[in-house]
Amino acid sequence: MSSMAYDKYVEGYLRSIRGLSHGSIGNHVTAAIDVLKYRTAQSSSATRLNPKANMKIARLMRTRNQEQTLAERERNETRQDSASSGIVWEQVLEAVRRQRLVVTKLWELSNEGKMADYKLAVEVQHYVAAAFYTCMPPGRSKEVRLLLGRILSENESQKSLQNHITLHSDTLALSSDYKNKQKWGRDTIELPTDKEVLLKHLHWLMSPAVRNLLTRDNNHGFLFCRRNGTNFCEASSWTTYLAGIVAKHTGVAGVGTNALRHAFTTFMETSTDEDHLRLRESVGRAMRHTGRIQQNVYNDVSNLERKRKAVEFATGAFKRAVIEIDSDEDVARPVRLNPPVGALVEFKDEQDAPAFGKVLRITAGDVLVMVLRPSPGTNVLIPDATKVLRKSISQLTWPIDYETSGADYLLRTSVAAIEGFSGEQ
Repeated sequence: MSSMAYDKYVEGYLRSIRGLSHGSIGNHVTAAIDVLKYRTAQSSSATRLNPKANMKIARLMRTRNQEQTLAERERNETRQDSASSGIVWEQVLEAVRRQRLVVTKLWELSNEGKMADYKLAVEVQHYVAAAFYTCMPPGRSKEVRLLLGRILSENESQKSLQNHITLHSDTLALSSDYKNKQKWGRDTIELPTDKEVLLKHLHWLMSPAVRNLLTRDNNHGFLFCRRNGTNFCEASSWTTYLAGIVAKHTGVAGVGTNALRHAFTTFMETSTDEDHLRLRESVGRAMRHTGRIQQNVYNDVSNLERKRKAVEFATGAFKRAVIEIDSDEDVARPVRLNPPVGALVEFKDEQDAPAFGKVLRITAGDVLVMVLRPSPGTNVLIPDATKVLRKSISQLTWPIDYETSGADYLLRTSVAAIEGFSGEQ
């Protein structure tokens, strides 16, 4: 390949005409390298030391490496912190919490579910559908949307080819088909044993009276129904359904099953579980993918944050050996306790005015905070699930005295007192 032909192919055709990304150009150049190597090897006049052929291959390899480097840089730049793009797992949990509050109010009005009501049945189905993706590692669309609407015995479970819930070793378990890029099969995962999490509403949703309300005489046998009583045949309709539940309570649109899997994996990776490797393996098995897919596809933790622990480990060893101090006893750094998850905190907004938030997640030196907006003329703070900010711990003021009122927060500490306390720090 001459210099002119090379420029026409890479710069003229691949980049200008087809408008390919750096990654795609790298793949095309890799294919060209393979062809050139093969033709060089097959040529009767060619040897491994053929300088002309080797120069062509070397130039293509440099181009390939450059394009792949640029592609990786683009991926790292677009893979922003989950707080600034998409949805974080705590926002999903907030949506489920609010949906449960809706169900609880209707549940009390219906005499603990004894009076079957269509509105209650719809809201309970919303809650159960969301709970299946949040009280356990989220599965794929088909694994939940095509669940049968009754609990199968162990004998029925062994013969059934459909996704269902069965009694497995005295515990209810979800048995479903799955398929990923590498394999497919049937897998079983236990449901949470705490009845208040899922089972109480699941059993009620499966009762004959409620099934008649939701199916509208459509005897399809599936647990989840659309408004007209039919089941969710297409994955797209189920995605729209789940996205509607999340958007209703958080304002974040377009959150389907894949987004939930991304959010949960990222949440798991930022946890402080002591046995993190075993947790990672367990989550991979529960979500039915390999560790490589988990890290390369579903983990949205930024590239810098993934390296932070390695830097801290190396820095600690350096300080102990070179500076001869124990990093755990470094008195030069002021000790500051972290606010617990769920705590109400105060910080300064863009106009340097006091603002409030609820702690969602704590990472190394940073905190994810969901903004709480004050109701005009009152001390009530209303969660704004659409706005999640990343703040350093040094920017936060706490503890703050408050009490919950449904989904809202009643501030008991005055803003003036908070500002005074913040100034003392």
